[in-house]
Amino acid sequence: MWVLWSVAFDINPPVIPIHDIQVYRLDINRDISSQLRESVVDTVVHLAENNYLVSNTSHQGDSQEQKIQNLQSVLASSVEAGVLILFI
Repeated sequence: MWVLWSVAFDINPPVIPIHDIQVYRLDINRDISSQLRESVVDTVVHLAENNYLVSNTSHQGDSQEQKIQNLQSVLASSVEAGVLILFI
């Protein structure tokens, strides 16, 4: 029997209530493997974008570096948690 369960990670709470989704208020740049394991996640879809950075040209390098760090963290946490499928 398949149980569909969704989890979301964000440093801010959802703008509107979301039903049937476990929301963790965490920065994905940190280790999230224990939450992935706890929620028995087997598939990760990484759509995260840091919309809180200033989008002028002087910060674009920082923004790109942050995206890379976030991706590396999500990948490492997913491997640690035994995630089977990744959509990046």
